[in-house]
Amino acid sequence: MPANQPQPAASPDPPGRITAVLTRITLYATAAYLAGTLIWLFSGRTVATDLRFNWFAVLDILSCVSNLVAVALLGRVRRPTPAVQWLAVTLLSLALWSGGEAMLRLSGSLAATAFWGPVTTLGAAFVPSALYLFALSYTGSKRAAHPGLTIVLLSASLIPLFVDLRTNLINRYGDPASVLTPWGYIVPTGPLFAWYAGWFVLVGMAAATHIWLFYRRQTDSLVRRQALLICAAVLLPLVFGAVTNGIMPVVGNYSLPPLATMLTAAMGLLISLAMLRHRSFVFTSQFVADQILATMHEAVIGLSADLHVQYANAGAERLFNTTASALRRSGLLPYLSQQISPAQFLRLVEEQFKAGNYAEFDSIDFRVGRSRVVTAKLSFSRVIDDDGQRQGYLAVFTDITEMAQATAIIERQVAEKTADVRQAKAQLDSSLNSVQFGFVITDDRPEVVVVNRPAHELFCGKGHHAEDCPAVNLAFMDSQLEKPHTLLKATQQCLMSRRAHSIKALQIHGRTWRVHISPVIEDRRATGAAIFLQDITEEQVLARSRDEFFSIASHELRTPLTAIKGSTAMMLAYYSDSFKDPELKEMVDDIHESSQRLITIVNDFLDASRLEQGRFTYAITPVDPRETVAEVMKELKANADAKHVGLVTGAGLAPNDPAVLVATDPGRLKQILYNLVGNALKFTDTGSITVSAQLDDKQLQLDVTDTGHGIALKEQPILFHKFQQATADPLTRDAVRGTGLGLYISRLMARGMHGDLILKHSEPGQGSTFMLIMPLAKAELSRHAKNPMITAK
Repeated sequence: MPANQPQPAASPDPPGRITAVLTRITLYATAAYLAGTLIWLFSGRTVATDLRFNWFAVLDILSCVSNLVAVALLGRVRRPTPAVQWLAVTLLSLALWSGGEAMLRLSGSLAATAFWGPVTTLGAAFVPSALYLFALSYTGSKRAAHPGLTIVLLSASLIPLFVDLRTNLINRYGDPASVLTPWGYIVPTGPLFAWYAGWFVLVGMAAATHIWLFYRRQTDSLVRRQALLICAAVLLPLVFGAVTNGIMPVVGNYSLPPLATMLTAAMGLLISLAMLRHRSFVFTSQFVADQILATMHEAVIGLSADLHVQYANAGAERLFNTTASALRRSGLLPYLSQQISPAQFLRLVEEQFKAGNYAEFDSIDFRVGRSRVVTAKLSFSRVIDDDGQRQGYLAVFTDITEMAQATAIIERQVAEKTADVRQAKAQLDSSLNSVQFGFVITDDRPEVVVVNRPAHELFCGKGHHAEDCPAVNLAFMDSQLEKPHTLLKATQQCLMSRRAHSIKALQIHGRTWRVHISPVIEDRRATGAAIFLQDITEEQVLARSRDEFFSIASHELRTPLTAIKGSTAMMLAYYSDSFKDPELKEMVDDIHESSQRLITIVNDFLDASRLEQGRFTYAITPVDPRETVAEVMKELKANADAKHVGLVTGAGLAPNDPAVLVATDPGRLKQILYNLVGNALKFTDTGSITVSAQLDDKQLQLDVTDTGHGIALKEQPILFHKFQQATADPLTRDAVRGTGLGLYISRLMARGMHGDLILKHSEPGQGSTFMLIMPLAKAELSRHAKNPMITAK
């Protein structure tokens, strides 16, 4: 510990103990003499009562009272330091001196003067020594604790007192040569008075110099004010008293009254002011340090250089469940849970001081009582004196027993959870490695953090271990692709939008993979992404073979079907009279109708195949949807009339409504509307079918609403799937004669022309509403022109 920091109030060393004893003896002796003098005074049996009133005595009495008040204030200090004790001796001596001087002023005869004179001498004799010792203690000088200096100064006070009482070498009390002045008798001086006065002044000036230098060194404003008041209290009576009580009596001049004791009233007042207003001797660094150590929850123990306990605060008493005196007797080592000698412990402590004067032990166990063990964090500081010599140690113990127990529980729980996590991770790794698709997890940077075995083999090759393969990151994965940076860009886009992204076909090492990227969301923030890679090479081959089969089969079927349809149509048109048998004519009608139905199915197959293979073309042009709707309604009117179902053109499509042009292929638009209205007719037995339009800023919405059967909620998800109809009844499916491709093809066509087709609303028994969305022509034609699959006119 640095020398300028507050140190614990350890038991004083032997020289300091002797000084403290001498200080107390002097203080008690001075107080006893003062009390005895007062008792003797008021006993009324001595010549001391031969008194007469003198106004100048009042000033001396005020001085005595002010110094006694200052002593009373010092008595309120809870922990008096040597400086407080020596100041009390000084003030008591001044009170005794002032009281003696007051009685000299009141003496009415030489006999009374002879009695009260030694009282003043006793008070004055101890003032310089006590004042100098106070100055040394107050300024923190190391000489204040030296017993030799204390003995020398007290002896220097006792010798003049003895000489003065036994001889007339200093003062000649009761001498007929005493001079009666307006301020009382003036005692003649002896041949040694000048030496005694010089000693008094020199020692007093030395004390004042110590306090003044202490004042100059201080930076704290409170301490500076305290020191300045104390210095003024010492110098004021010293300077003026040296003139009136020292120099003038030596030269035989008695024109001025003795002011020394009168001015000590100012000393008492200044000392009282310093204590009451500026907290002198009460709010000191030593007091603050003692208060802090006493109220600290931590245990603080002061150890000597050989590890003997010199000080223990209340926290140490609580921690070790004993008293400070018991700790000083037993020492610290018996409380250690492990047996260790003082030399071993001292060596262990010194080994911790690798740099500086501070060391720390994270935890040490102490046995308190028979069964209780306390775990404490221990901090050691070296106590260094002004010369840099090690005087001892300051140990601070922080009770961490509950913390250590909680830590042990947490560590056990962490170990258990870690084992569970490792087991779960092993199961997860086993599961991820056993699946047939590649799986990669990234963080938000994005950097790869998890790669399963199929993904590792995909990018590094089979048979390569992780340590033999370059780091699998997105840059390395992109380097294996035909299109660079595809995965990295898709993953970054997924993290930014916090939406799933898919890559339908990605070529890696000559094979085709479907990639799906999903964000990992935590607290509404994308913390990473999960990448799934599925090998769809065989799936694509099968799909391509199937599509080619459907395309070829459909194309080949159209020729004979067209011939059958044409032949049956001619037979019905030109040779119907030749059919004398009605059943034969009905059979020809069935053949004609079935061939027409088969041609429709084949056309649907061909359209679906071309749409899926991306070989479907559109001739985009500005189209007035009112005309297309009118054509479809006209063509299907006969079918509607046959079922007694009305076809209604709704809002936005009337002839007097403003014309709105949409960017679409008129033939494909008619095909979509034909499918929608035709489907509505199939599933509507009564009521009507309404086609209406709603205009938006960038698109037109065509709504086809019927009053038919409606679609159940559980069947709606499969509505736009290939070969699916929203009914599970085979009889109903056969009755409506549908392939399940109409809505599938219509949606693909709508999306191919940058529109969409959705089910807006449907309820069983209440009908359905399908909404066809088409972009407006003004904003859409320029974008279509850049698509090689679309012809813009």
